[in-house]
Amino acid sequence: MLSENLENLVQKERQEGRQEERREAEQRALESGSLSEAQLYQPTL
Repeated sequence: MLSENLENLVQKERQEGRQEERREAEQRALESGSLSEAQLYQPTL
């Protein structure tokens, strides 16, 4: 039970980490002008 909760927590942290990395990458792209704001807010498939 405890190890299951720990695994869920680790997976959640990994997902949040990926989302944070993606936001940082989008911000860098926006600053460099390679990504328009319209593209930034479109959901990616």
